[in-house]
Amino acid sequence: MKCPNIGYIDKKITITTSVVDGSGVATDADSAPTYSIYAAGSATPILTGSMTKLATGLYYVTIDVTTANGFEADQTYIVNGSATVNSTAYPSPPDTFMVFGRTDIDSAALETDMAEVGQGTVTKAEILTRVNANTQRAETDIDEILKWALIDLSKRGAFLRSSVTGTVPSDLTVSLAANFYVEEWVSADSVRLSRLTYGEYKHGRIQGYTVRNGEMYFPEGYAGKSYEISYQLKHGTDTSTINFGEEYREALVAACTAKVFKKYQQYTDHDQWIVDYEHEAQKLADTESDDMAIVQARTGYRE
Repeated sequence: MKCPNIGYIDKKITITTSVVDGSGVATDADSAPTYSIYAAGSATPILTGSMTKLATGLYYVTIDVTTANGFEADQTYIVNGSATVNSTAYPSPPDTFMVFGRTDIDSAALETDMAEVGQGTVTKAEILTRVNANTQRAETDIDEILKWALIDLSKRGAFLRSSVTGTVPSDLTVSLAANFYVEEWVSADSVRLSRLTYGEYKHGRIQGYTVRNGEMYFPEGYAGKSYEISYQLKHGTDTSTINFGEEYREALVAACTAKVFKKYQQYTDHDQWIVDYEHEAQKLADTESDDMAIVQARTGYRE
């Protein structure tokens, strides 16, 4: 079960889930997967329902994030669900999102606001303390090192995600946020589009979208259609606001520790800690990869 990290009152949020067999091939559930949305700390769902099939093994539902549906600003919500395959019900890995109010937020600023809101409690001061303890140093400024670690980690998986909606303009071109890294999926009128190379797009034989120089180009004939872009973010360079949650703490500490050892040419210690960082980053990427589908080889459905 996947959804954007952030929602806004009086806007929509799209939840998706996919079903694959034991070989990783997309397969349909026996019936439409179900979902439940809970306010954090509550055992009673505020919304439940069934999802709509978009393609083989791919399902979605678009939710109105409104007070009438039970949503409140500054509240975290948990999305849970299940699907039935060969008469056996399987739970999906849950996902979470936080809802913010729409006061004084215009549509042009929405994408940037979604990207820049912090999601965790990891702080620069805490990382600095841990790094000094690991290295037996008394560093006072690790801004450049931490900046590298934040950006590098954000490129290793869909750890920071957001989405943006709108209407395809007449020139078929949508400018992407400065911290856009890579799209997860793109849809127009709720239909997923295929990504093309720029050459394929210009040739025009295949319909799809392409990305070039910070802009996304939609297919001919799509002007006026409603689009949604779900994408992975590259962490910003402001180290005073860390957008990673607590589960990313050990990876960030290991990365910064390695770089401080390298600064003092302690290469053996650097190599040890960079391996630790790679290990922690891979664990996070594996977890994120598992969450991308209801069905996975190690935790999911079997035919």
